[in-house]
Amino acid sequence: MDQALESPVGLAARALFGGTDRTSDQVAAMLVRLMAGSILTIDRAENRIVADRAIVRLAIRLAERRVAGKPFPETLEGLVEGVDGERTIDPNTGEPFAYRLTATEVVLYQFGGNRIDDGGPGQGDDVGLVWKR
Repeated sequence: MDQALESPVGLAARALFGGTDRTSDQVAAMLVRLMAGSILTIDRAENRIVADRAIVRLAIRLAERRVAGKPFPETLEGLVEGVDGERTIDPNTGEPFAYRLTATEVVLYQFGGNRIDDGGPGQGDDVGLVWKR
């Protein structure tokens, strides 16, 4: 078996395009290499959309508490306790969304594309919301 076909690209090419000869396998491998960047970009965009939707849902829950005159919870888990399907995990990092209470603010955010906590919304790549208490 050709060494190139044993690579991940070769395996993906055969799985996707089912090449039947060496030329077909080479063309398929080239197509997979060309598509790899786009596939990664699409995956990142999908994760960002999922994360954005989760942040909005959590923000709605926080706003509902505020309107009801309830205190903000100390943790996000306290916010979604008993609610099916609510996410507190950022799909981009696999870690909980950042959430903190200060004397004057409620801050809810996700780490941006750099996957590093830059300090909150508006700092570096971080995206999220800040409310005055």
